[in-house]
Amino acid sequence: MNNFSLNNERPDSFLGYYVEAPRALYHIVSDDSIGKVRIENLDDISIFDYKGRIQKLEQVKYKSPCNLTDYSKDLWNTLYNWFCTIESSNKDNICSDIKFAIYSWGKCEIGNLANDFINIKNKNDFDRIWKKQEEYFKEKDDDNEIKQYFNKLNTNKELLKFILNSFYIEQPVKSSSEDFLQMLTNKYGGTFKPINNFNVYIKGCFGIELENPKLKTEKIIEITRQQFNFYKDRYDRLNEYQLVDSLKIEIEKIENLKDSLMVKQLQEVNLNDSIETAIRDSIAWEILCTDCSVSGYINELDINQIYYDAKNEWKEHRNYLSRQNKEYDGADLYDRCCNEGENIKPKRLTIRGSQKRVARGIYNVLANKPVNHDYSVGWHYQYEDKFKDFYENNI
Repeated sequence: MNNFSLNNERPDSFLGYYVEAPRALYHIVSDDSIGKVRIENLDDISIFDYKGRIQKLEQVKYKSPCNLTDYSKDLWNTLYNWFCTIESSNKDNICSDIKFAIYSWGKCEIGNLANDFINIKNKNDFDRIWKKQEEYFKEKDDDNEIKQYFNKLNTNKELLKFILNSFYIEQPVKSSSEDFLQMLTNKYGGTFKPINNFNVYIKGCFGIELENPKLKTEKIIEITRQQFNFYKDRYDRLNEYQLVDSLKIEIEKIENLKDSLMVKQLQEVNLNDSIETAIRDSIAWEILCTDCSVSGYINELDINQIYYDAKNEWKEHRNYLSRQNKEYDGADLYDRCCNEGENIKPKRLTIRGSQKRVARGIYNVLANKPVNHDYSVGWHYQYEDKFKDFYENNI
């Protein structure tokens, strides 16, 4: 049999992503038993409990009309996909009450056979219905595409019966996006007003830009309960933090960094007078990260984004200086990064304190990372070579 893709309708269009992304969020909001939801992994939408077991596989049919008549590809290919997924999965990773659903965004033409499949769970007549399919396909050529699906399903009738006993067809009341907004209204309308502002906010947190979607079909999109609660709990909160006074930082913490890589980097470009402020501000920045993570103002993704932005700014400054002089002045690079880093800060957090201290703290934290680290920065034009063995030699 041909090896058909488990994702025959990847959302390679605006419409596919328009349906799947808010639908995935809908599941997180509507059911507190859901631990996480994935898009384009195992199925269009896969739903897991807190133990990572599959609760539901949902095939999204965003083309209208969706054809679920008796021997349509939409129907049989979907059953085949589910069959192959469950057959190849560890049984411990599947909930005993798993559900299998076709979610049709538009008009859905449901034939008699699809209705029979849906009602197997109520009428307990799988054997009768499947015997009719066996008789029907006897007369079909082996190269018939639907018969190939049938032949695979027929290899394990108990597994097929398990799937059909949990088979559903679902349709939106209005649309995937509108149903999500209504669910938010029902659950959080009394808390967040106007609710559409929260709707736009929460979608933005997960990168769901419906007006101009950046399709992410090359990697798994995962939305976890923990992530949703994190963003929900910090919505409409006054995110403000007072940067710790550098003079109040414990001497012991400063002494512990006197032989650090960040210090060696400053010494290499004759910035000895800047060492103490660099140490104090790097400690202040790390205190901020710890405090604000505990308080829910920022998370690891936010911090990594800050480091990513800082590294890019550093690259721009270094490239500019190296165009002027290949052996550029490292002190000049350090000064530019610290003094022109007004945008290197958390996006959703107001920091009361000097932005120069924030930038200086961030850059010295990065200058303390191994030179092969993704976010490593340095001041000397040959800092990678000079310090490539620093941590190996200072263990």
